[in-house]
Order: sequence, then C-alpha cells, then structure tokens
Amino acid sequence: ARIGNRGQEQYAFRVSGPLTDSVAASLSASSSKRDGFIRNVTDGAEFPTRDSESVRGQLNIDSGGPFTLYLSADAQFANDRPNNGDPLTNSFGSAIDTAAPARNSVSYTPGRIKDDDRTIWGVSAEAEYELPSNHVLKSITAYRETDFTTNFDADRAAVDLLYVNYEDSYRQTSEELQLISPGDGRLTYLAGVYLYAQDSETQRDAIGGAQSLALGIAPGTGVLSGGDLKTENAALYGNASYDLTDRLEASVGLRWSWEKKTVDWSIDGSAAPAFNIATGTVDTDRVDRDLSPTATLTYAITPEVNIYGRYSTGYKSGGYNLDFISASIFPDGVEFKKETVDNFEIGLKGAFFNNRATLNVTAFTADYSDYQVNQYRDLGNGQTVIAISNAGAVRSEGIEAEGTFHATDNLRLQGGIGLLDTTFTDFPGGGTGGVNVAGNRLPRASKFQGTLGFNYDRPLTSDLTGFASAQYSYRSSYYVEENNTETRTVAGQEIDWGKVPGYGLLDARIGVQGASGWELALYARNLTDKDYLVNYGREFLGALIEYRGEPMSWGAEARVRF
Repeated sequence: ARIGNRGQEQYAFRVSGPLTDSVAASLSASSSKRDGFIRNVTDGAEFPTRDSESVRGQLNIDSGGPFTLYLSADAQFANDRPNNGDPLTNSFGSAIDTAAPARNSVSYTPGRIKDDDRTIWGVSAEAEYELPSNHVLKSITAYRETDFTTNFDADRAAVDLLYVNYEDSYRQTSEELQLISPGDGRLTYLAGVYLYAQDSETQRDAIGGAQSLALGIAPGTGVLSGGDLKTENAALYGNASYDLTDRLEASVGLRWSWEKKTVDWSIDGSAAPAFNIATGTVDTDRVDRDLSPTATLTYAITPEVNIYGRYSTGYKSGGYNLDFISASIFPDGVEFKKETVDNFEIGLKGAFFNNRATLNVTAFTADYSDYQVNQYRDLGNGQTVIAISNAGAVRSEGIEAEGTFHATDNLRLQGGIGLLDTTFTDFPGGGTGGVNVAGNRLPRASKFQGTLGFNYDRPLTSDLTGFASAQYSYRSSYYVEENNTETRTVAGQEIDWGKVPGYGLLDARIGVQGASGWELALYARNLTDKDYLVNYGREFLGALIEYRGEPMSWGAEARVRF
C-alpha cells in the first residue's frame, strides 16, 4: 500500500501457491488514484489525474512430464486525465495568454476536461512439449481487446469554440510456434513462425461548441472522420549460435516478414470549410515485405568478461494517417512508407573484482531510411494537425554505459550514461516552407542522459534492517520538432517554444524491514521540487502549449510478505 500527497493512493496484493501436485496458481490486483497538479480556473477541475484498477490471474500446469501449460488472463480499467498542457497563447496563437497566466493553471471551457476511459483485457496460453530428442516445441497463443475514448477542449480557452472526441477500439490475435534445440551442444538454434491479426475501428470528430459560429461552423457540427483498419502479419524466423572455440561464439539470424493493411476510412470536413480539412474516402490496402538478417560475434576475454560485435537490420511497417488531414495533401498524404534500419554495434559486458563490480558498454551507429516522424502539418491560418511523414534518411550514433559497484557489503553504487547524436541526413520538404532540414537533430533526442544512485542497508537489530536509496537522473536539452525551433514571435513578443531545457531529478527512499517479511518506507520523487518542462505543442486552432513535469510527490508505503 502507498499513501502520498495530492491524494495518492495505491493498493496491491499478490497471492500464489500450489493447488495440486501439478497445478500452481497466482492472482494479483492493484488500484491506483492520484489528483492532478494543474487546475482549470473556470470550474476547478484538475489534471493529470490517475484512477485505475488491474487484475491478473495465472495458472501453471506441470505434471513433471514432457508437457507444460501456462495460462494467463489480465484486465485493466482506467479513467485517467492526461496532461493537457498549459497554453502560452490564446486559441489561435495570435496573442499571449492572459486568461490564466499563472504556472500550472489553465482557463478551459467548463466541463471540457474529461477522463480518458480505457478498458484493456487479454488472455494467453503458452504450451511446451519436450520431444524424445530433447528438442522443445513451444506454442504461444494470445488475444487482446482495447477500447479507448477521450474528449478534450481543442480551443484551449474558456470560450466554447471546439472540442475533439476520439473513440478507438482494437482486437488483436496472435499465434507463435517455435522449435528450440537442446542447449547442451556447440550448436543451438531456434526456428519459428509468427501470425498476427488486428482489427481496428476509429472515430475521431472535431465538434463545434456553443459559440462555434465564430469559427464559421454551426454548433454540434464539424469535422467527422472514422473507419476500419485491418492488419495481417506473418513472419518466419530462425536463429543459430555456434561455439567456434571455447571462447568465440558466432550467431546468425534471419527473419522474413509480410504485412498487409486494409483501410476503409472516410473524412468529411465540408461543415468547417475554414479548417481546410479534406472530404473523401480512403478504401485501399498496402503490403510491406522485409528480410532482416543479424550476425553477432562474441569473444570471452575471461569467464566473466566478453566483448561482441553485432550487425542487425529491422523495419517498421508503413501505414495510414487516419486523423484530421489537410485537403491540400489528400489523399496522397494519408499513406506513409515503411521504415528500415541498418545497425552496427560493439560492446563489452563483464564482472570485475570478484563480481563486486559490473560494467556494460555499447557503441552503435544506425542508419534509417524513410524514417517515420510525427510532424506538424500546417493547414493555413495558423491551424495545424499532426501526421506521420517519411524523412529521407536519419543517422543515430552513440555510446551507452551502465555499471554497479559494491563499495562495501552494505553499500551498492550504480550509474549509467548515454551519449547520442541523432540527426536528419536528408529530409526534403521536412521544414517550414518546404526546406530540407538535413543536419537538424531529431525531435526529443537528448545528446546526454545519465543516472547516478546508491542503495544502502544495515542491520539495526537481529530482526530489523534499515535501508536507504537515492537516484539522480539528468537529461540534456532537446527539440520537439524537426525545424529545431527555439523561440516563436507572438504579437511582436518573442517567447520560448520548441527547445526543452535540460533538467535533473532526484528521487529517494528510506525505511526499515523486518525478518518476518514486512517493510515500511518513506519516499519522495522530484525531492528538490524541480520546476521543469517536458514538451511543447501546437493545438489544432494554433494555440502554443507547454507541458510541465510533475512537482515533488511524497508519501509512505507498507509491504507485507507471507
């Protein structure tokens, strides 16, 4: 259980054990609630909030023979309010916001700050059968449903001009079959087939509010879009590893993928001509095929330290922008192509000083073709929508390192760093005015990220142990869109928008635990109450938004194990 400030309440339990000699079961459930830290001055509503419950049940059947079966079912029910941001300007981005200029306060239409309703449930079955040759046949079958609705104030103002309603549902079915070799020879391998199907239904509408005549649309009318998207995916894959010597291992893999997406979707922007939204139907399909090889060499310098080099390829399938889309790019702008990547990686993994220290270091370079990027698309008159575009080429290079060190029997230190250089190497038409933004950094890609922390425990009595831990994390600045904008001019005034400053956060926890399995602790997140930004955004009508991170949260928690 956890109780904290801003109305935070979290409760969870898990029970497990044998039902018979061959059947074991477990059941877990959790509940989480929390109030928001941003307040709407027109009606007192707060966001972001959390209100969710989840449950999971598992059954393991193992009679000691060649067959085992693992069954699982889970469900989640959430009514959360997302972080809708804090407007910097009026609804149209033409003047500085004066309705609620104080930090962490907004002035939205009363009653327009609503919960995101999300229901997710699924079941899965994993069966294994060991053949007389010690090969293993494995089957993984799964089904999952997701239903999601959200409604938010698109004008970001107290005046009731426009609101948006989303309703999405997904039905996913998958089957995977594997043949796994015995693991005691110089050659080990795995071969498999994967099948996946998803049926998606979406309805996304922008509706005029009570005062929408100011936008040239009648109240209750607006832009309506909706339809179905079906995805079918099949893959064949194999991986093999061979011990060339006692220290050198070679691994290769190959995956062939096929994916078909069929769309039947329509959009009607005729009731809101000022928005320049398309009107029409998309009834088509697309097929992506991909062959992705991998190859790895691993060399054991010592039994505890190895180095490796790896080459791998991959892809992300193309698809369709089934959202509000400009009439000027309809229907061609609805579809985007698949993304591919070639990745080279070298690294070191090891334990040192009699396993008191561990160190993992990786250096990599990745070249992307037709990189998929979420991009603001201008509709004219300051209005924008977000759509996925294909950048011509992207290169990502970096070094990552993480390690631990047991300074004493009671003190453990850990840390990690990431150095990243990710840029567009070619993106014709990707910037404002159709310029090529080659050389610009990718959105939300910090050049540096790092963490440093410790865990300390010490016996207080024969039955009582005290513990303390803390972690500091830092992230350097990053841009939010491909133009690498840092400021914008609004009504002759320059404001910060587009580049999120770097920030560091400190978390800490201290408590005691008993030998019988109970634990009491105090915790704090963002202990220094750092005021920091996490994102900027642009709304449909043109409002400029900033998104701030969560202020300090603190509380107490209790755990019991028996």
